[in-house]
Amino acid sequence: MLALLLEQLEAKVIFIHCDLVDVVLEAYIPRESKGKPPQLVLIAENDQISPSILKKTPAGTLEYNGLLATGQTDFETIRPENECDPISVNYTSGSTGIPKGAISSHSAAHLNPLAAIFRSDMRQMSVFLWTVDMFRCNRWCFTWAVAALGGTNVFLGSDISAKLIFNAIGIHKVTHLCGAPNILNIIADAPADEQRAVPIPSMVDIFITGALPAPQVPMKVTELGFNVSHGYDMTEALGAAPLNHGNPDCNIRQSWIRN
Repeated sequence: MLALLLEQLEAKVIFIHCDLVDVVLEAYIPRESKGKPPQLVLIAENDQISPSILKKTPAGTLEYNGLLATGQTDFETIRPENECDPISVNYTSGSTGIPKGAISSHSAAHLNPLAAIFRSDMRQMSVFLWTVDMFRCNRWCFTWAVAALGGTNVFLGSDISAKLIFNAIGIHKVTHLCGAPNILNIIADAPADEQRAVPIPSMVDIFITGALPAPQVPMKVTELGFNVSHGYDMTEALGAAPLNHGNPDCNIRQSWIRN
């Protein structure tokens, strides 16, 4: 599947987390046989890449910090000719299971972070907890929104648990969290000792997209100290999305059942 995406996009550079080197190399080999291979750049958690990983990769593979060191301060910025020119292609599984590439424009990438700041009530120095892959920065744009506010991104990695979520919130003073509907189930079903292992410092805004669980789940999450908002989005729509922030004048149970 990855080989198909690389071929469709005609990728020139591939940034690889060291844990996924084998996956990428398997897709990279077929791509390499069809012309000039893309440049590989390795990224490690602690900036230390083991010799065994480097030995697997083709000659010319770069380490991320080494790539940054080659940068020039007098570079010339190349701006798009049109604000509607593509800035990224975002692949989703699609409703049929066939990967679907949706193009995002420079204009959308500018407007979406501004909209994210507004619709999520973000402030300067916000702390954003990631429970989904950060590739979604290209569409949800929260990564760019946090940068615009001088905030902090906290990334949990692939093994998500209630304990990790609550600990991260308490340690890093998280203000916002975004995720898939199953995140609500993880939080709601957390044992009591994990929920309060590190007390939540203040109300955390959590933004969920997709089909919600049963109404009692977001209600339980709200009782634990979260302000839950829900929305649907379609990548091709470049940001248009219906949102439900709840009705502050109604009981939370009535609000979720009605909406």
